[in-house]
Order: sequence, then structure tokens, then C-alpha cells
Amino acid sequence: MAKSKSAYSEPGKLGKSEHHIIVVWVDNEAGVLARVVGLFSGRGYNIESLAVAEVDKKKHISRITILTSGTPSVIEKIKLQLKNLIPVHKVAYFKINDPNRLIIIFLVLLCLRGLLTFQGLPITLFELKWLLLGQRSAEGFFMYKEIFDYTGPLSVFFYRIIDQIFGKSQHAHHIISSFWLFLNAIIFNRFLKRNKNFSENNNLPALFFVVYAVAIPDFMVLSPQVMSLTFLLMGLSRVLDRIASETTDVLFLYTGIHVGIATLFYPPAITYFFIFLISFFLFSSSKLRRIGLYFNGFFIPLVLISCFFYWNDNGT
Repeated sequence: MAKSKSAYSEPGKLGKSEHHIIVVWVDNEAGVLARVVGLFSGRGYNIESLAVAEVDKKKHISRITILTSGTPSVIEKIKLQLKNLIPVHKVAYFKINDPNRLIIIFLVLLCLRGLLTFQGLPITLFELKWLLLGQRSAEGFFMYKEIFDYTGPLSVFFYRIIDQIFGKSQHAHHIISSFWLFLNAIIFNRFLKRNKNFSENNNLPALFFVVYAVAIPDFMVLSPQVMSLTFLLMGLSRVLDRIASETTDVLFLYTGIHVGIATLFYPPAITYFFIFLISFFLFSSSKLRRIGLYFNGFFIPLVLISCFFYWNDNGT
């Protein structure tokens, strides 16, 4: 069998292949494009897309934009070989799926948060209630016995921790909610990429998640909904993994645990317990043992929190 000339089949080149955009500035003269393309074809590199444009008429400089894929070592070798071509002035490359771009998304979130803060929006009734819940809980009053409210116990626990560290501070809630929302965006973006919901992996889902969340007031404050959403997204990721693959039954257990924790943050999240259960029946070969694991996972955090309240004589 003839040995493959492709650079991707050489020893040591195996690894995670990612898409890259390579930009090359060259002299605008005859035969340059053929030399660049010949470098790729002669060494077995793949060109998925190619665009050429003149960028400086006085200096006769053209820009060649190439979309290719390969492991980091392959891309680095392409870059070095392009620099050795005589008519090449400059070479730059960019990863399509660059994790550093998440920093830009976080800066977008901070800018949007800053605009709302500078507008001097008044504190809402719900924010005031969450601040008071944290204060009263930090003072030693117990939920559902001395404090009567329907807020989830884990949400109240976090409000208490914030009050103990920062006091009754609305700004602390806003700052923490920004980081929490960014965490949700990362989780959302991660499981979409892992399940290959788009033809090209990128960080646009995280950006859209942040932009849409700004339009929902409950998502721009440290609400129980925001905290609960983190674990619902984790549970949804497990559901999609289970539907796509018949790998392990422990995914049922993890999904139940995530939904159970989400319910302790925001009790109406129990609705997703039934939604996920129906999805298991419709899109997966669910057996009684697997459904039992799902139920057990859901009740584990609920039983633990019930034991806590019983131990402190706060159960209803």
C-alpha cells in the first residue's frame, strides 16, 4: 500500500484537529497564488476555503485568506513554511474556536451590566426581599420556621453567605450575578459544542446567551432562577448525552441530582424533572432500573436538605 503524503497521517501529527484561518500578505504579482496553493497541495495540507483581495494598490500588496484545519503542530509548520516563500510579507493565523474569546463575551456582559448600573435603576421588590432573607438568615433565623417565604433553601443559603461577607449590598449581588450568568453561558456553550449542535464549533452560543439574558430582568440579578439554571443546564447536557449514546446508566443518576439541586434553588424547577423524564421515554431506551436511578438522583439532595432541617428542628 502506498504511503500517504498527507501531513495529517504523519506520526506525531495525531491530535485534536481544529479549524484555523490563515491570513497571508503577499506581493500582487503573477504566480504568487499558485505558489501558496502549491505549498499546501505539495505537502498534503487541506484548503477548505480561499479568498484573495488587493489591500494596497500603491505597494501592490494582496491578502490571501485561507481556511484550513489541523493539529497545532501542523498549523505551526504551515505558518513557518509560508514565511519562507519569497513574496510573502506577513503571516497571521486565528483559531475559529479560540477559548480566549470567552473573555470578550465576559467583557460584553460587564459593559451591559455597567450601562444598567449607571442608569441608576432602583432596587426591585424581589431584590430587597433576597437581601432581607440573607440578613435575617445570617442573624440566626431559620427558614420555614421563623422566616416564612417560598424561596428555595439553597438560594437562601447563598444569600446568607453573601450577607456575612459583604453585608446587605446590592452591588455585591450584581457582581456575583454577572459571574454566575457568565458561568451559565460557558456551560450552555460547552454542551452545544460537545453535542455538535452546529456545523462549526464556536463561542457564538455563549454570546447570544448573554445578550438574551440581559433582556430578562430575573437573569441580570442574583435570582434563584439564575442559580437554578446552572444545574438545569448541567442536567440538560446529561439528557442530550443519554439520548445520543448508550454508554452508561450513571447519566440518569447525575441528571436526577442536577434537577434536584436546581429545585432546591428554585422550587418551580421541579417541572423539568417531568420534562426530562418524558424525554427519556421518548428518545431513549429507558429501563426500570435507569428510571429508578433518575428518581434516586433527584431525591438525594432533597433528602439531605430535609435531614438538615430536621436536625435543626426546622422541618414542617
